[in-house]
Amino acid sequence: MAREKSELKSGMGNSMRNYLKLVEAVEDLGGGDDQLKRIESDAALRVEIAKLIVGQSQNGTGNIHHVTVDRDKKLKAMIKAGRYDWTNSDINDKHFPVEGSGTVEIDIELVHYGRGMSTDAVLKDLDARGLRPAKIEELLALGAAKPELQREYPIIALGSVWQNLFGDCSCPYLYRGGSGRRLSLIRFGDGWRGICRFAAVRK
Repeated sequence: MAREKSELKSGMGNSMRNYLKLVEAVEDLGGGDDQLKRIESDAALRVEIAKLIVGQSQNGTGNIHHVTVDRDKKLKAMIKAGRYDWTNSDINDKHFPVEGSGTVEIDIELVHYGRGMSTDAVLKDLDARGLRPAKIEELLALGAAKPELQREYPIIALGSVWQNLFGDCSCPYLYRGGSGRRLSLIRFGDGWRGICRFAAVRK
């Protein structure tokens, strides 16, 4: 099937307005002419920009999920609501106390980098976006509301960290184990694979 001709190709006025919007966004992040010139000189950068645009048009707000978090629930009840096939026994009220009370509705964004990332790099990027890493109660609310997501990719919650007797720090995550849905812990300081999604909430 032939693709429809892009209206932007025949309407350069719209293209210029879109480019100026991009210039404004770069300047808002502290960039300038040197960074903008890379669009012409760096083919890989153009591909990455195109992927972001195409991904947005195809998926819409598919990476943002509205959930209800009931902080009055015990962690055990939150886990039960997720109907996981297997759960790490170290994920309990003692190791992961839930802060606050009451019921809140939030949007959880699943941030995807598509490449290997360090924990520090992820946290810095989330902060720059005005996001904070999701906590365990928010991750569990997502797991209960959208149970099939973790079959597609691991979902990490860097906002809740537990340190064991050996000094190792871990955070909770949702993933697929075989055909089952699992809730487990993963080392906090390790690097992250490109497939991972990081659950985050607007500050």
